[in-house]
This record gives sequence, C-alpha cells and structure tokens, in this order.
Amino acid sequence: MLSQEETKKLHINIILCQCVGILPLIFLKNGFVLNYIQKFGIGDEVIILLLTFIPNIIVLAIKLPLAFLSDRKGIKKIGNISIWMQLLGFGILPLIYFIPDNSSFLFTLSIIIYSLGNSIFFSNWFSLISPLIDKKEVGGFFAILRISARITGLTLTFISSGLIVLYKSEYVYISILSLITFLLAIRFKYYSKIPELTKPNKDIGNIFISWRILRKNRSYIRFCKYYFCISFLTSSLPLFFNLFEKATLNLSESQIIMMGFVTQIGSIAGFWIGAQIVDYKSNQYLFRMSNATFFIIVTLFMFVKSIVNTPNIITVTILTFIMGLTISAFRIGAIAEPLKQIQEEQKSFGITLSLIMEPAGGTLSGLILSQYLKYWKDLNLTIGKLALSHYEIYIGAIAIVFLFINIFFRFQEDKI
Repeated sequence: MLSQEETKKLHINIILCQCVGILPLIFLKNGFVLNYIQKFGIGDEVIILLLTFIPNIIVLAIKLPLAFLSDRKGIKKIGNISIWMQLLGFGILPLIYFIPDNSSFLFTLSIIIYSLGNSIFFSNWFSLISPLIDKKEVGGFFAILRISARITGLTLTFISSGLIVLYKSEYVYISILSLITFLLAIRFKYYSKIPELTKPNKDIGNIFISWRILRKNRSYIRFCKYYFCISFLTSSLPLFFNLFEKATLNLSESQIIMMGFVTQIGSIAGFWIGAQIVDYKSNQYLFRMSNATFFIIVTLFMFVKSIVNTPNIITVTILTFIMGLTISAFRIGAIAEPLKQIQEEQKSFGITLSLIMEPAGGTLSGLILSQYLKYWKDLNLTIGKLALSHYEIYIGAIAIVFLFINIFFRFQEDKI
C-alpha cells in the first residue's frame, strides 16, 4: 500500500509521462502538421485520409487484440515497444523537408509507424494507471491528467504560432517537430517509474470468451453504440474546420494554428467542467448537455460566413473554443463510464473495447469525408440569398444528424 506522499509522486510521474508523450498527437490534430505537409503539394483529400482514416483503421486492426494480449502477457512489455515505434514514426516528419521528392511516401510511412505505436500504447495505458487512482477521484484525476497535457500542448502551440509569424521559415516547422521528437524520447524515463499493479492473467481464456462476457452487459453495449455515433460525427470536424477556415474564410497559416491554440484552451476548460459533472452529477447528464451543444455549435459554424455580421476570426474563435470545450468534457464521461462497469480482470480489454468506438467512428468519418472532398469539391447550393459551399453543405449534414440524436436518443438515469 502506497503512502499519501508516494501516491502524490506517482501521480505527478504519470502526468509528466502523459505530457511529454501526447505532444505528437496534439500537433497532428491542431493544424501544425497540416500546414507543414501542404508545403509539399499533398492534396487535401490525401491529408484527410492520412491524418484521420489511416490512424483510425490501424487502431481498429490492432488495439483490441493488443489490449487482450496486455491482460495476458503484461502491460509494460507491450508499452515499451510502443514508445519506440512512436519515436521512430514521428521522427520521420522533420526529415521530409530534406527529401521532398519522396514526401508522400515518407509522410505515409511516418503516420503508419507512429499510429501503430500510439495505438499499442493506448491499448493498455488506462488499465495501467487506473489501479493507482482512488475510484472517488476518477473524474478529477483524469481531468488533471488531460488539463496538464493540454497546457503543455497549448504552450508549445502558442510558441510555434508566434515563431511562424515572426520568421515565416520552414525551419520553424522542422525545429518544432524535432523538439517534439526529443520530448517523446523522455517519456521512457517517466514510464519506467510507473508500477504495474495489474498482474498478467493467462487464465482469462481467449478474446471471444471475453467478448461474450462483456456483451451481456446491456448498459455497457448501449454506451458503446452511443460513443460510436458521437465519434463518427465529431472525429474529423476539427481538421475539416481547419480546411474550411483556410479555403473559405481565408484564415492565414498562423491563424489556423491559433485555432488549435483556442481549441486546447477550450479543452482545458472542458476537462475541468466534465470532471465536475461526472463526480457531482452523472455521466448521463454530461452526455445530454454535450449532445445539445454539439448541435448548436455545428449549426452556427455552417452559417458563420453567410449571416454572421461580426468579423469571421472573432466568431470562429468563439465557436472553436466551445467546440473544444464540449468534446473534451464529453471524453471525460466517455472514460469514466466504462471504468464503473467493467470487472478488474477484463480491465484492458473492456476499456479498450469502449474507447475503440472513437477511432471506429473516426475511420468511417474520415473515409466518407476524404471521398466527399475528392468527388464533391465543386458542389454548391444556393437558398435565396444564402450561398453554401461544399464545406458548409457537409457541416449542415452533420448538424441534421445531431438534431436527430437530440430528439430521439434518450438516457436512463441509472444506466446508459
């Protein structure tokens, strides 16, 4: 049994491990890598495919089997391999500048290797740290964990955006990407200090037996279906909004990166708000609030160019902040919900099965969106004085689906 002081030091170590390791994922999603890779002439549909569809399909292919393997063989054996893969994959990105003729191949290779490593790492990360957290403090600890990681990402995003404005040089991108790779290597130091309290269990049968046990839990399965729907609708939206802002609203590269900065500020607020609702209200209350907010924000985004009189950058900043807040608050509930429903011996498998709904929804979303951008990029619609581009038409379709979820999906108070 750890003392209070030892527990505090351990929690700090977990937070530091997350902070240095999550930066590659943040910069793949905040518009920084998007701006960098567009300099090599890679098309929007290819970027969407590589930054959304490919990572998600990798998660779907390996994350669940690796979670089951972690329950049987040991979490940290698998985890150490995954960090090496993340380091190799992300380390390729700054090298692309020096070998531009092979940019498409190297970018694809980088995303595949990094995504493999990242998927393996998070197949057992939460099951590694969950025994080290008091069940009464789950919401609060995960909020602190995510807020700390977001503040780290926020700081580096702000610095990188400022450097791009000041120097307007490709070497800024290379320097930042190299720094992130170095920080990722430091994760080994913190990861090695986290004890593995959940011992390998070679008697849990096979993956199909584990699935048969879990599928009898109706509230758990219903939550997984709901999580998939929300992930399908929201996973590609931040990156899609970046493309929309750049192509339609004429935001500059630095402004696009600043939107990533704003998203992370919203995320910090969202993690705290989500934790308060989870710990003092309920997960179901949080999900209902998230559904309504998603619908309102996506609808307003659709009309930001056409009917909002305030400057686009101000309106987009406000909407981006609230979207980041809502997504992050929702994710606190999405982590907390399976933790209270899954038995200890199936922790890695059960948590991963629920969390895999996010990449599953994101895979389908990324595939549909990439094909939409490829074949429907000339689509326009005029309704009276309202002129909608193919970007706004897609956003409108998402808003309609959110409306149906708000009308027809109902939660029970005691379970999902």
